[in-house]
Amino acid sequence: MTVVIHDRQRRAGAPAGSFASEAGRAILVAMTATLTSATFVGRTEELARLAAAADRAAAGTPTAVVVGGEAGVGKTRLVGELVASARQAGATVLVGGCVELGGEGLPFAPLIEALRGFVRDLDEPELAQLVPGRARVELARLLPELGPGGPGPDAAGSEQRRLFELLLVLLERLGSERPAVLVVEDLHWADRSTRDLLAFLVRNLRHGRLLLVMTYRSDELHRRHPLRPFLAELDRGRRAERLELARFGRDEVAAQLAGIQGTPAPPELTERIHARSDGNAFFVEELAATAAADGELPPSLRDTLLARIELLAEPTQQVLGVAAAAGARVGHDLLAEVAGLPDAELLAGLREAVSAHVLLVAADDGAYGFRHALVKEAVYAELLPGERTRLHARFAAALAGRDAGGDPGLAAELAWHWYAAHDLERALPAAVEAGRAAERAFAYAEAQRQFERALELWDRVPGATAGLDKAELLARAGEAAANAGAADRAVALVRGALAEVAPGRDPLLAGQLTERLGFHLRIAGRPGAMEAYQEAIGLVPPGPTVERARVLAGLGQALMLRARFAEAIATCEEAIQVARAAGSPAVETHALCSLGTAMARIEDPDDGLAALGEARRLAAELGLAKDEARACVNLSDLLNDLGRLEEAVVVAMEGIEVATAAGLRRTFGVFLAGNAAAALYNQGRWDETAELTAAYLELGDDEDLNTVTLRQSMAMLDAGRGHFESALGHVRAARRLAGDEFIAVQYPPNLAAAEAEVAAWRGRLEEAAAAVAGGLAALQGPLVDLRACLLLAIGLRVEGERARLATARHDHETLTDARLVADELVQWARGTFAGSRVAWRRAVLATCEAEWARVQGEPDPERWLAAVAAWEESGHPYPLAVARWRAAEALLAGRGDRTLVAELLRRSHATASGLGAEPLRGELERLARLGRSTCAPGTRPARPPARRPSRRTRPRPGSRSA
Repeated sequence: MTVVIHDRQRRAGAPAGSFASEAGRAILVAMTATLTSATFVGRTEELARLAAAADRAAAGTPTAVVVGGEAGVGKTRLVGELVASARQAGATVLVGGCVELGGEGLPFAPLIEALRGFVRDLDEPELAQLVPGRARVELARLLPELGPGGPGPDAAGSEQRRLFELLLVLLERLGSERPAVLVVEDLHWADRSTRDLLAFLVRNLRHGRLLLVMTYRSDELHRRHPLRPFLAELDRGRRAERLELARFGRDEVAAQLAGIQGTPAPPELTERIHARSDGNAFFVEELAATAAADGELPPSLRDTLLARIELLAEPTQQVLGVAAAAGARVGHDLLAEVAGLPDAELLAGLREAVSAHVLLVAADDGAYGFRHALVKEAVYAELLPGERTRLHARFAAALAGRDAGGDPGLAAELAWHWYAAHDLERALPAAVEAGRAAERAFAYAEAQRQFERALELWDRVPGATAGLDKAELLARAGEAAANAGAADRAVALVRGALAEVAPGRDPLLAGQLTERLGFHLRIAGRPGAMEAYQEAIGLVPPGPTVERARVLAGLGQALMLRARFAEAIATCEEAIQVARAAGSPAVETHALCSLGTAMARIEDPDDGLAALGEARRLAAELGLAKDEARACVNLSDLLNDLGRLEEAVVVAMEGIEVATAAGLRRTFGVFLAGNAAAALYNQGRWDETAELTAAYLELGDDEDLNTVTLRQSMAMLDAGRGHFESALGHVRAARRLAGDEFIAVQYPPNLAAAEAEVAAWRGRLEEAAAAVAGGLAALQGPLVDLRACLLLAIGLRVEGERARLATARHDHETLTDARLVADELVQWARGTFAGSRVAWRRAVLATCEAEWARVQGEPDPERWLAAVAAWEESGHPYPLAVARWRAAEALLAGRGDRTLVAELLRRSHATASGLGAEPLRGELERLARLGRSTCAPGTRPARPPARRPSRRTRPRPGSRSA
């Protein structure tokens, strides 16, 4: 059994010195036998619901519970009962609390606290098994106990979501062998990064026997409190159970008093305490202690909190004032340094505070903390403004002399103390350092907040030294904002940085900032990104520098994404040349990936494949997981477009392994799964497509851009299987996400193809024609993707149906229009596909030629049989089955070989049945009935439906004739 419980985050400073000797610590811990009831009171239903959640988790269903209630209502005691029962059952228990510093939370405080003691207690083989390989290096930036940390936040693959993925895997491993419980207390104080992490865990925990319990103060949540959107998201997702604790009634207060005193309280006292406390469990305890001390009850709740403190000696009250100005907990040495009292006086004050149950001593490290945050808040509020300022200054001075070891919590605490001390000259550089520490721990929202605080102070302390100028600080804040998902804010901050730079005096910095502006504009989906990239090229001086190579590589990627392939090739080739001269293989790798993709689209695909393969190899050698995954994305996509379907699947799945190992499964991994799904769909492995797509769609959310490729594959799959509303739902979701100028190059034609196929199967020809026209109008480059290319074939199919119906109605105007549109489409197909070395592109052309013949009123079996042969060569089962259907239809219309018709129908029907392509299967069976042919082997020719017998020939009852 492994049990690790830490009640609050460990504070700065060494262990508690001589006062924390084993004997002394045991005495103090014994003294903290609290004022609480020895027996658990009430909460029968709530405890049962927690126990049921724990049982579900222990059975293998990860479960999350959020416990809310006002301060002092009993959330910690309720969760403590759960923790005790989990410990008795042999579960791994981790507990951490969010820490409030002047309205701000410490980055990842509860996870650091919960995991720190746990990993310290593991030996090296256990650590290696729990956190293997590269994951350990990355997590060490958050938990130094794991060993040396990885590179800074500028290293590839170090995004916050990567950290989240690694923590998710760690927690799933913890719950793989035995049940595990993770408790996060005081969520109302959580920083943005902690909230994002917890939301990620709740969304994505799928494996392991883990129970996640979170508590928060409901009375803290004002209308604009940042926890409200978090709770609303949990409610929408329905993946967390909500538990709200109400106050005690009179009977429960009586039971609580009896538990505290060991005997039933007098009814009059119970009534008075219930009335004064209003059923709040913590106030019941405080009022009981006050009544026991002097028999009187304070007139107000605030007085209740201070009543027992005012009975303590003056040195004790002084010690409590110092502790109240610290964070949630404070180590003995730090407290002694700030208090400045003689040792004997300090120890006497601490003993009295502990024996009066105002302070508690942590059993693990001897740090002090208030029994309840409400008491700490009340004591802090009693300090005079000057006292607070002096205490914060002394805490800051004491902390500044200690080695933070890169601890983001300690850096944030130091910055807060200097700021609260109104020492702005020290607060500014401390905020900058806190921002850097938060960056190193992937806490980008907190990094942005610290950098923006430094910017707020900049003009107020012009003489302060921050280690960087204002332009650099603005740029750093912009990068943090971008990493925190605030792309628009990043744009504004980088523009602010550019305003601080004179391009004539510092063109290099101006060019670098302009390149970052282009990047942020592209990510935000805002206009002007391409112009910014091009301006950056003009600003960065020519020469073999990393900066020049980087801006060229950025422009090259942007041009490639916009399908401006010739320009992309020239730019990337220059970027590679400069990167090699500057000795920057990382930039070279990035540019090679863009170059290979662009070359494959307009030049020799083999050269493009070679460049992508080299980019992949270099990225793997350099340990650039993000660039290696990106190379796998582009390579698998290209192989699919070349018809090398099995290779595409293999490369995509290998890329998923790279992404998963690097913590990039929910970004690049999702994208790669979309590419694998597309190739599987083309191979006719539709069940595998559905399984893979569903699994990876669960990893993202409805607004995750990385899911567009997955949704595109699902739209095509559902359209082919006749799940029309689901297909259109995926089209709408993908279209909403794929709206910016770079993404819009790739997806609209493919999504239009799915939309057009749905409308065509439904017989809604005008809708289908409009979808085809819209998809082709959205095209911003050559037709390269099979799904986009099939827009031409679907368009001709629709015009064929329009022509057939117009001929039957003698509608010459519609017939003429259908033929004009068909002529344009077939000319487009001939210009695009004629002479292609790729088998499926020749098959698309053959299909278009056969569909065009239908529009002309000439159902030509030979053209359709040529399409069948072309699709057989390419190895795409679904369009092959469609071509066989059309060939059989043309043969029947021309009274052709009925044996061949039966064979075509049989083979097409077998494919449609195996794929689950219900619309096609239905059309095949309809055609078989009309032609008195067969669809399946071993069946007799289908007959047309018998006419209803007339009354004259209808058999009478009992007649044997039919």
